[in-house]
Amino acid sequence: ADAEPGESTGAEWHTSFRLNSSTGSVALVRIVDQRPQIVDYLNYNGLRADESYGSYPDGQLFQRQVFNKITPRAPNNATPPPARVFINEWMAANVNPGGYPDPATGENDDWFELYNAGTEAVNLAGYFLTDDLGNTTQYRIPAGYSVQAKGYLLVWADNQTGQNDPSRADLHVNFQLAKGGEQIGLYTPDGTAMDTVRFDAQTNNISQGRWPDGAPALYFMTEPTPRTANSIPGQANTRPVVQPIGNRVVPELNLLSFQALALDADQPPQHLVYSLAAGAPAGASITPDGQFRWRPLENQGPGVYTLTVRVTDDGKPPLSAEQTFQVAVEEVNSSPYFVDTRTKYVKAGSLLTFPTAVDADLPLQTLAFSLGTDAPAGVVLHPVTGLFSWTPADSLAPGIYFATVRATDNGRPPTSGTYTYAIEVKDKADTLIVVTAARTGANVQLTWPATPGKTYQLLSKESLAEANWTIRADNLQTVSSTLTFTDTPPGTRFYKVRQVD
Repeated sequence: ADAEPGESTGAEWHTSFRLNSSTGSVALVRIVDQRPQIVDYLNYNGLRADESYGSYPDGQLFQRQVFNKITPRAPNNATPPPARVFINEWMAANVNPGGYPDPATGENDDWFELYNAGTEAVNLAGYFLTDDLGNTTQYRIPAGYSVQAKGYLLVWADNQTGQNDPSRADLHVNFQLAKGGEQIGLYTPDGTAMDTVRFDAQTNNISQGRWPDGAPALYFMTEPTPRTANSIPGQANTRPVVQPIGNRVVPELNLLSFQALALDADQPPQHLVYSLAAGAPAGASITPDGQFRWRPLENQGPGVYTLTVRVTDDGKPPLSAEQTFQVAVEEVNSSPYFVDTRTKYVKAGSLLTFPTAVDADLPLQTLAFSLGTDAPAGVVLHPVTGLFSWTPADSLAPGIYFATVRATDNGRPPTSGTYTYAIEVKDKADTLIVVTAARTGANVQLTWPATPGKTYQLLSKESLAEANWTIRADNLQTVSSTLTFTDTPPGTRFYKVRQVD
C-alpha cells in the first residue's frame, strides 16, 4: 500500500493509496448489480511502528488483534514480544521535608519505579508485585496498567490499593518497603520472575536503582528521578554516531532507498530517532528507524542535492548527531509521449486533425515527426508540431485505415517512439458523434458536438459483454454547438450517444 501502482507485478500488487500509519480501514470490494459490495473489511487503531493487525488464526473474522511479529505472505503469528521490564529505582525512606510526596495525597510514602527497556509497550494486567520473594503472588496488578516502550510506571508502596484507578498514572500496592532493607519482585502471570532486587539499609530521601536504566549495576542517587531516566552526577549522556552514508547517484524518476545506521555507546542502548535536517529536496523522506526513500521527479534532474540525516537519542538531555551526503540526480531522456491514442472517427469529405506526440522531459526537447509507409493517401503530418491532418475521399467510406507516426527527440542520446493510429471513415450521410470524457474526482463529464434543435440520448452499460444499453439520459437538447452531461459511475462504465431526431 505505497501509492505506487506502476510497480505492480503478477506476483506483487501495489495500490494507488497509502495506509494511515496508526488508525484506518481497509476493505475488499466487488461490484454486484452495478453497486459496490463489501466482501471483507477491517478497522484498526492505535498501531505503533513495526506492528501489524489482522486475524488469528488466519481467516478468523470475528476478533482481530495486533501482531508484534510481522509475517507477510506467511501465517499470522500471535507470539507476544519478549518483555523487558525492570525494577529500576526505589525509595524506602521517603520523608518530609525534602522527599517526594504522592501527588494524589501529599503523603511521603515509599515508592519504586518500573522501566520498560523493550521497544513495545507491555500490558502489566495480571502480573504480580511483592516485597517477599517467598510470596510471588502478593499483589496482582489490575487491568488498565501498562508501561510504554522506554517508559516508566511509578508504584506507590503505601498499602492503599483503593487509590488505584486507570485514569491515574500511578499504581498503588498492598505492601510497604522497609528502610532497613527488603526485597521487591515482579512476576509474570504464569509465575516467572521478570525482575527481582534485594536492597540493604536506606538513607532518607536518597533513592537507589539501576544506572543506566535497566542495567545490572545499582547506585545510590542523591537526585531521585521517579518517572524519568536515572541520573548520577558526573555521568553524562554521550552523543550517538551516524555511520558514513556516502554520496549517491540516482537517475530521475528512479527510487533511491537505503537504511541509515547509527551507534550509541550508552548502556543500555538508548532509543534513536532519525530525521532529515532542513533543506532536503521535495519528496525525500526518512522513517524514525532510518529508512531513507526518494524518487526524484522530472523537474529535479539533472542536479546535485545536499542532504543531512540527523539521529537523536533519548538520553538526559537528548543529544543528536548528523551525517551529510550528496545525491546526484542524472537526467533521463524519456521517449516522446503519444497523446489521445483512441480510435479516430471522421466522415468522408470532412477534415480530421489531432495532435500526436509531446516531449515529457524538462527542459522540453525538440521533436521531429515522420509518417510510416502505411499512412493512406492525403495524410499530412507537420514535421515540427506533429499535427495530423487528413480529409478522406468519399470513395474511402466506409472503412478502417491505419497510420503510423514516428516522433524523435534531440536528447542525448536521441530517443524515438511510434504509434499506429486507427481511423474509421464513415459515410458522409452518417451521423457522427465523437464524445470526449474528462474525470473530476468521482464524476465523469461527457461532451460532444451537437446541433441546436436536435434531440440526443445518452446510453450506458457496465460491461461491453452486456447485450443491451441502458438509457442514462433522454431528450437532451442544446442551443449551442455542444452538449455536456455529468455522471457519477460506481466503477467502470461505457457510454454511447445517439441523435434521436
